[in-house]
Amino acid sequence: MDNDVVAICTAVVLERFATKRSESPASKRQTESEIRTLAKLSTRLVQHIESMHQTSRELLEVSLPAHELRILNKTAQSVAGASKHAITRLPAVPFLEQSTGRRVNKPAEAVTRCAAAIFNRRTRRKPVRIVDRISGEAGGPFVKWLAEVFSILEIEASADAEARKYHEWISMGTTTEK
Repeated sequence: MDNDVVAICTAVVLERFATKRSESPASKRQTESEIRTLAKLSTRLVQHIESMHQTSRELLEVSLPAHELRILNKTAQSVAGASKHAITRLPAVPFLEQSTGRRVNKPAEAVTRCAAAIFNRRTRRKPVRIVDRISGEAGGPFVKWLAEVFSILEIEASADAEARKYHEWISMGTTTEK
């Protein structure tokens, strides 16, 4: 399968999976509970790995190289530390119990970002929307192609609106996900 097709499909799958979780912001209590649970589990994992006997380690090394167990231990230590630090920052976080504004179509945004990079690489043209000065209609090769991609992937979103949002996102100089 073409790497570009895999990239677009991966973006869709990951965003659709992510939207299975509640999109409403979590309450302060829920957020604190999730972070405390993560801190507790990662701390327990570190303690467990460090207390393992040599026999247990040797049995694990048959299918898991020793360096990977050390990496897991270091990662768990980092997660535990980050979780504990996050808990100290909770008082400064403004929590919204009610969502404001229109719900974001994350799969459409993810596919648009991925498709824009592919369009640019394959055509050597910028993924822009073109607005006809006389009729005021928006379109262009990227918007038409994006509409076809949305159709194939059964994404219910306006290709023109997503291309416009992408252009605004890029023109702000944003390089990280919103």
